[in-house]
Amino acid sequence: FWARPTPMNYVTCLGGSFLPANETVCQRCPQGRFRAAASEKFDMCSACPEGATTSASGALSWGHCMCPRGHVINQTSERCEACLAGKYDADTQKAAFHSRPCRTCSAGTFSAA
Repeated sequence: FWARPTPMNYVTCLGGSFLPANETVCQRCPQGRFRAAASEKFDMCSACPEGATTSASGALSWGHCMCPRGHVINQTSERCEACLAGKYDADTQKAAFHSRPCRTCSAGTFSAA
C-alpha cells in the first residue's frame, strides 16, 4: 500500500505496514499484527499478545491490540486471560496495553466466568 523510494533504491515502509520478502511495495500489517514505526525492522509485523487481535489491518502499535470481551491482559505473561468467576471485565476500550484488571462483582450479582 505504501512505498517510498529512497536515494539508495530502498523501500521504506511507514508504520502499520511491512515489506514482504522479494517485494517492492509495502503491505498493511494483517489483522492481529502491528508495526509501530518506519525506523523499526520493516520486513515483518509484530504479533499481538496471545488471545488478542486488532480491529483492522494496518495497526501501528501494541496499544491497538484488544482482548475479547470478558478477558483482560495479564501484564506479566502478556496474554489475554478470562476473568475468574465472581469477577467481570469493565473495560469498554478493550485495548490490551491499557487493560484494567477484572473487577469483583457487586453484592447480589455474579459472573460465571
